[in-house]
Amino acid sequence: LDLTRTGESAGKNEEMLVFPNPTTGEVIIQFNNQMSGEVDLSFIDITGKQVIKVLSKHLPDGTYSYTANLKDLSVGTYYTVLKTPTKVVTNKTILIK
Repeated sequence: LDLTRTGESAGKNEEMLVFPNPTTGEVIIQFNNQMSGEVDLSFIDITGKQVIKVLSKHLPDGTYSYTANLKDLSVGTYYTVLKTPTKVVTNKTILIK
């Protein structure tokens, strides 16, 4: 688990950033958790099937950065899904080789 709590915002009006995008494998996911509680972070394919469970744990409020490796997935479009106590955020992520 490569999860880092940072003091930096994921972006002025951004709730989650995924970069680089498109990617060849490794991505950095930055997100804000506004309320302490259970946080789930995963990648789903275009059919809605979960292909990677990145994170599922209780986190205090704060800003986090996580590195995920998508190299074992096929080239295509995936969705990064962040579920926190206060919101659900989805971000399209494109994997190229």
